[in-house]
Amino acid sequence: MKDEEGRGKRSAEAALVNAERQAEGQRVLLRQDEGQLIASKEQIIALKKKLEEAEKAKDQVEKARDQAEQEGYDVGVVETDEALRAEVSGVYRNYFLQAESVYYPPAIRASIPTSSRTDTAPEVSEVGKTSPTKA
Repeated sequence: MKDEEGRGKRSAEAALVNAERQAEGQRVLLRQDEGQLIASKEQIIALKKKLEEAEKAKDQVEKARDQAEQEGYDVGVVETDEALRAEVSGVYRNYFLQAESVYYPPAIRASIPTSSRTDTAPEVSEVGKTSPTKA
């Protein structure tokens, strides 16, 4: 029986030593995992900062793009306005040059307002006095 007790005691001691070795191995792995966890958390913090910087840069780029679009639109409006003013002025100039060189019969002249005349009533009454065959 002593033999069996001795074997049981040695077996228990060996199991205890084995369990202690496994526990120490697990502690080493735990410390390694904790180190990796700390490194990962630091990496996450750094990546979050980079993401915030990238979002700020994106916002600045979008604001600059919007401002450039608005400036381009404003320039286009000004250019179009100037081009239309020049075109309308040319059309007006041509119209008035042509209108001055065209002969208008007296009946038509009465209905054409001119800038030098303010009252066209006398000419209108003259139109009424002419016969329809002369007009």
